[in-house]
Amino acid sequence: MIYEEIFHKKGISILLNNIGNVHRNLAHFEKALTYYERSLKLKQEIGDQGGIASTLHNIGQIYFMQKKSSKMRIYCKRSLKIFKSIGDQHGIALNLTYIGKDLMNQGSYKGAYQKLIQSKRLAQKLKDRSLLIENLNAISDLYAHQKKYREAFFFLKEYSTLKEELFNNEKLEKVALLQARYEIEEKTQKAEIFQKENIALKKANLRLKQMYVQLDLISKTDPLTKVFNRRAIIEKIEEERIRFERNKRVFTVILGDIDHFKRFNDQYGHDCGDYVLISTASLIEDSIRKQDSTGRWGGEEFIILLPETDRYGGYHVAEKIRELIANNRLIYKGLQLGVTITFGVATISPNETIESLIKRSDNALYKGKRIGRNCSIVSDS
Repeated sequence: MIYEEIFHKKGISILLNNIGNVHRNLAHFEKALTYYERSLKLKQEIGDQGGIASTLHNIGQIYFMQKKSSKMRIYCKRSLKIFKSIGDQHGIALNLTYIGKDLMNQGSYKGAYQKLIQSKRLAQKLKDRSLLIENLNAISDLYAHQKKYREAFFFLKEYSTLKEELFNNEKLEKVALLQARYEIEEKTQKAEIFQKENIALKKANLRLKQMYVQLDLISKTDPLTKVFNRRAIIEKIEEERIRFERNKRVFTVILGDIDHFKRFNDQYGHDCGDYVLISTASLIEDSIRKQDSTGRWGGEEFIILLPETDRYGGYHVAEKIRELIANNRLIYKGLQLGVTITFGVATISPNETIESLIKRSDNALYKGKRIGRNCSIVSDS
C-alpha cells in the first residue's frame, strides 16, 4: 500500500496497529488481525520488543473475543514472556488478566483466580485504575461462576465504586475514540482510492501525515487535562534516564496529589472535580520551562519531569507551583474554591530504575500528606 512509500518502518507499524485497534473496537476482527499481523512483521524487522509484545497481546485479545482459546493463549503467553524480559509491568498485568479470564471461561477456576489476583496486585502497584476495574469485574464474575455470591458481591461493589470515579473520563475517551474511528476509516478509504487512481503522491502524503499526527496525539494525551497521559510521560522519563546514563546530567521528577480532592466531587459533583483537574494542569503547564513535561499520573495525581535539574532546583520548582496553586482562587458556578497540592520530589541516582525513582517521589509525597499536606518534600537519595 501507499504507506510503505511514505513512512519509515516504525511509523508504519504504529499506524497499522492503531488502525487495527479501531477495527477491533468495531468488531471487524478479520480486518483487525490483518493490520495487526502487518504491524507485527514490521516491528519484528526493526527489533521493537515492546511493540512486538503489545501487538502479540492485541492479536491474543482478538482470539479471546472470538472464543478461540488455544490461539489466544499462544499469543498472550508469547506477549507475556517478552514483557517479563523487558520489565514492562503494565504489559505483564494485561496479559495475566486475559489469560485469567480465558481460564475462567474454560472452567479452570483455580488457575483463573491465581492469574487475576496477580494482575490485580500489579494494577494496584501501578495505580492503573482502568486495569484494576477490569480485574475486579473479572474476579466478581469468577466467584459468580462458582456460585460464591458473597465474594462476588464484595468485588462487584469495589468495582462499582472505582467505575463511578472514572465515569467522566470514560465519556471523554469514548468521544475521542469515536472521532478516531471515523477519521481512520475516512482517511484509509481515501488513501486506497488515491492509490488505485494514481493520484499524486504529494497529496496522499499530506493527508496521511495529518492522520498520523492526530492519532499519535490522541495516544499520548490525557483527554481531560490535555497533558501527557501516563504511558507518554513514562516514555519521556525513560528518554531522560538514557540521556543521564550518557552525559551524567541529573534530572528530577515531581509527583503531586491534589489535597482532599474527593470533596470537590462529593460536594459539587464530578463536573467540578474535572474543572479543578483541568485548572491545576493548566497552572502547572504555565509554570514550567519549555523543556519540562507534565503528565497526568492517575486520578488527581500529576507528575512533572525536569531535565538537567538537581534536587534543590526541583524543590524550588515544586514550591513555586505549590504556592501558585494555593494562592489562586478558582471560581466554579459562583463558588470560590481553594485548592492545595502536596508534592514529592526525587532526583535520579546512578544505576536507578524509573520505577525506583517514582517510588521515592511517591514516598516523599505521602510523607507530606502525613505531616499536614500543602507542602513539598524532597526524597533522600
